[in-house]
Amino acid sequence: MVTREAIVRAANRYDTVMAWAFRRALGIARRAGKRKGSGAGKAVERLRYAGLEECMANRGRSPEER
Repeated sequence: MVTREAIVRAANRYDTVMAWAFRRALGIARRAGKRKGSGAGKAVERLRYAGLEECMANRGRSPEER
């Protein structure tokens, strides 16, 4: 089992949506350190999911139809 302290350390290490959710769930208001975010986490998330919308697009036809 992962300890709460390990989750807190991991959540404080990253600036991603998942880390934000963990910090909120653990009751940590903000990251320690600088108060203003650089937005790097959002940019990383945007790159990670780039093209996903196109991949999952359903244009009213089945993939089996040609």
